[in-house]
Amino acid sequence: DCLVPNSLSTTGVSISGATLSWGAVAGASSYYVSYKENSSSTWGADILVSGTTSYAITGLNAATAYNWRVRAANCS
Repeated sequence: DCLVPNSLSTTGVSISGATLSWGAVAGASSYYVSYKENSSSTWGADILVSGTTSYAITGLNAATAYNWRVRAANCS
């Protein structure tokens, strides 16, 4: 089983985007990131992120709060 990424942070917040970052999980080479509007109960599709511990999202709605989550996709 994979450990859960920690040290989550959101930086570079703009009108339509942000950069999501997290701490590396030992043995993980990729991660799944998903996000949703705070008012929604439905998470967006998982986005596979490989070889890095950050992801820039775009196309966000201005003046809207979002939640995001990340999990390791594979561990050795």
